[in-house]
Amino acid sequence: LNSLNPFSMKLLFFIILILIVICYSSTSCKNNSEEDLYGLECDTLNMTYTKIKYIFEDNCYSCHTESYYNHNIKTDSYTSLKDAVNTGKLWPAINRTGEYKMPKGQNKLSDCNIAKIGAWINAGMPEN
Repeated sequence: LNSLNPFSMKLLFFIILILIVICYSSTSCKNNSEEDLYGLECDTLNMTYTKIKYIFEDNCYSCHTESYYNHNIKTDSYTSLKDAVNTGKLWPAINRTGEYKMPKGQNKLSDCNIAKIGAWINAGMPEN
């Protein structure tokens, strides 16, 4: 290293810094649920809209809200989410068994989040 000129030293430092950033970013940002991270059991008891709303906020709002929505599916309110379920499109989309695979361009929802949504639907889609 002592034989390198100042420009080469700066270039080497820059390359090492870039490699560190790439390694860190490829391992630090995972879309894991708490159940995946901490090995918690997936609680699907007494699911309500209030308890599952965050799943749709985190994964669906960018494409399915009142101001911007695809395929007439909105997920940004209790009523619109119930309507989306009643179309018959939402459940196959989040399970990736239908024509559409949601969330588009992202990983499949965690099994636990899918189970929570399924439990909510099976309970009659209660609000609170």
